[in-house]
Amino acid sequence: MKILFISSSLDPAGRNLVETLKKFVDFRLVGDALYVGREGDWLLKVVDVDIIATDFVDEGIEADVNIFLSKHSSQSGMKTLSVHPTGNPLNEAMLGGRPMSLAPCHPPLMNQVLRRLYQNNLDIGSDYTVTMEVTHHGPTELRNPSFFVEIGSSYDEWSDKKAAEIVISSLLDAIGSYKEAQHTSESIFVGFGGPHYAPRFTNAVVKKGYTVGHILSKYSVERGVSREIILDAFGKSMNARKALIDWKGLKSAYRRTLIQLFEDVGFSYEKA
Repeated sequence: MKILFISSSLDPAGRNLVETLKKFVDFRLVGDALYVGREGDWLLKVVDVDIIATDFVDEGIEADVNIFLSKHSSQSGMKTLSVHPTGNPLNEAMLGGRPMSLAPCHPPLMNQVLRRLYQNNLDIGSDYTVTMEVTHHGPTELRNPSFFVEIGSSYDEWSDKKAAEIVISSLLDAIGSYKEAQHTSESIFVGFGGPHYAPRFTNAVVKKGYTVGHILSKYSVERGVSREIILDAFGKSMNARKALIDWKGLKSAYRRTLIQLFEDVGFSYEKA
C-alpha cells in the first residue's frame, strides 16, 4: 500500500507527528518538500501553508491514500485524538476547500486507525478521548482517498510527545495489519445525523466493527444538504451503498426524507 503523509510546517501538531514518524521511518528528500521512505512505498509531503488550504496537494503523486497529520482546535479544550474525512457538505467553505464539495475518503483504513487509536489509548491509560468527527473543512479537491488524523485541542496537546507516539504507533499498526481484500463497497456505511464529535459512529466502529466513511452531521442535514452531496458522500466513500443513521441525533422528519431518498436509489440503512 502506497501512503502519502501530508503535514504543514505551520502546524505544531503536524511538526510533532512528523518528528515522531521519522523515528520509525527513514525518509530522504527527493523533490519539492517531498520525502520518500520504505523503498518508495511511503511518501511525506510537508507544505508551508495551512493544512486545510491544500487543495490539489496530491496532484501528480500516485498513492493509495493520503493521511493528513494535523492539529485539532476547539473552544471546549477537550483532549482528543481523532480521525475524519474532509469536505464541505453545505454551500459554505469557511475552513478551506470548495463549497458543496467532498474529498474521496478511505473508510477501511481510517476506521482501522480509529480502532488502533482507541485500543492503544486505552492500554496506556491516557486521558485523551478518541473519536471520529463528522465530515468538515478542506481540502476538498484531492485525487487520492484521504483522511485526517488529529491531536486536539490546544498547544499543550499539539506538542505532547506521548500523544504523537500513540498516533504514530496506531498508524503503523493499522497500515501493517490492513488487508485490502477484506473490504468491499458492500461493507461500508455513510453516516447521517448527530453532533460534530460523533459518539454513536465512533462506537459503531470501535465496538461493533462497522466501517464508516463520510458523516453528514445533524447540522448539515437540517441546514438542507443537497441530494447531490448526499449521493456524493456514498460515491466518495468507496461507492458505499448503506447508510447508518444516528436515530436519536436526527429529527424524525429528516429521517423520513433521507430514508425515502435511500429507497429511491436502492440503498439500505441501519440505526446507529
